[in-house]
Amino acid sequence: MFSELSEETKRSLTLAAACTGGLAVLLAPASVVTLAIGVAAGYGGKEYIGRLLEGGGRT
Repeated sequence: MFSELSEETKRSLTLAAACTGGLAVLLAPASVVTLAIGVAAGYGGKEYIGRLLEGGGRT
């Protein structure tokens, strides 16, 4: 299948694969940081929501 491709197309596909791999490596730390921020915000938000529900139940 790949033998039918021209050399230019093969180079373009190789470059695209390398760029995609590089982008995945660069974005992986950002994804972990974003997940950590979400967990921290969610944990803090849990207490806030609990206080709102307690206050709402008393009204």
